[in-house]
Amino acid sequence: MKILNVSPLLTRSICGLMLAGLTATAAEPKKILVVTTTTGFRHSSIGTAEKVLAKLADQTGLFTVDYARQPEHQPSAPKKPKDATPQDLDKFKADEE
Repeated sequence: MKILNVSPLLTRSICGLMLAGLTATAAEPKKILVVTTTTGFRHSSIGTAEKVLAKLADQTGLFTVDYARQPEHQPSAPKKPKDATPQDLDKFKADEE
């Protein structure tokens, strides 16, 4: 019987690759939902964060990313109401009665 002299480094590398392959195929990627809708100020870093998450998902394969994004033609946010004058309050009270 002939015994092969295999490098310990090569043996460890092969075992490591086998374990990595088993681990990668055993677990399904996690699903992440990223919600980036806002009702007021929209921070400029939101687009960058979306790109970074997508790249990490592609590179690692550990998760997938879905997005709930801001509607493109969203109506503008309501403006702060002006302070009511005493006449406005009187009119409001009269309308309520």
